[in-house]
Amino acid sequence: LRHTQRRGRCLTIKYRTNDFATYNRSKTIHSDSDCFDDFWSPVTQLLSTMFNANRKPVRLIGIGVSELTEPNAPRQLQLFDQETLEHNRKLESITDNI
Repeated sequence: LRHTQRRGRCLTIKYRTNDFATYNRSKTIHSDSDCFDDFWSPVTQLLSTMFNANRKPVRLIGIGVSELTEPNAPRQLQLFDQETLEHNRKLESITDNI
């Protein structure tokens, strides 16, 4: 997402078991993002729910992001988390360069 200068809001998990049964779940986050930390919690919640419901060996897990913004679209900022956002952006920029 960051490479294309886009952000997304809707996370989708595709989960396939060893018997080829396929399950899809989606979750929309509060605001568009390209930060790993914003996606991690909803993704782990969805996966946890799917693992607990199926209890079968996993064949495939896919994660997608949709409801993408246009490149360089303006961002609606939260009032109190600007410092955290800037800190996370710097960390992820370093990670992207590795």
